Amino acid sequence: MFKALAAPTRITMVRMLKKRALCVGALARLLEITPGAVSQHLGVLKEVRLVEGEKRGYFMHYRLNPETLALWQEALGDFLSAPKELEPCVFLKPGEGLCAPVKPNVKNPRS
Repeated sequence: MFKALAAPTRITMVRMLKKRALCVGALARLLEITPGAVSQHLGVLKEVRLVEGEKRGYFMHYRLNPETLALWQEALGDFLSAPKELEPCVFLKPGEGLCAPVKPNVKNPRS
């Protein structure tokens, strides 16, 4: 999920496709990138089933897959509401959670 949304262009595409279905040409014009670049980004999003295409006349129009979007929203909600001890360190104060420095419990390391 995160890897598919790692590129700012793909995040922008998702925001655009949330509003309405668009063809490659329209996405290219709106994003000011080549149709080839749009196709590559769409390929990444289609691979994770976030985007699906529908043939309309001569053109393929792409839209968000509502089922995948719902699953991702649920997964992200679960991730963000994880118990404090399982939260990624970036969300915690220094010294909290699993990334806190470990105090050695060694009485005499070289007896």
